[in-house]
Amino acid sequence: MNIIISLHFRFKQFAFICSIFIFSTTFSAAQNFAKHTIEKSFNGSNSVHAIDLDGDGDIDVLGSAFVDKDITWWENDGDQNFTEHIIDGSFVGAKDVFAIDKDGNIDVLSTDHLDDEINWYENDRSENITKHPKIKN
Repeated sequence: MNIIISLHFRFKQFAFICSIFIFSTTFSAAQNFAKHTIEKSFNGSNSVHAIDLDGDGDIDVLGSAFVDKDITWWENDGDQNFTEHIIDGSFVGAKDVFAIDKDGNIDVLSTDHLDDEINWYENDRSENITKHPKIKN
């Protein structure tokens, strides 16, 4: 079993550097977790999810970062090595990110807390992700 954790904190309007970790464990009487750092600098992370975004059977990581203005996913190669893919590197106000599946491949929704926007990023099953016009303005 894997557990994804995003660490971040804010003081007033300042966001501080955070990291994204994966903790792996096996089911037994004594739970032992091993920490694996996926990303050391994902500034202002607001949301992180474990999801098989590329459909290859292993768990990838999807996240949003307010300070970095990023919607990003990290591809798991099956051996717990992660490759960063920036979906949107200029999303001012990035807040939450969600994975949805309505057509057999995982698309991404994100919210913006500055402009109250919802954005849809469509995955074409080859991990080519297209940003569509705002859903709400």
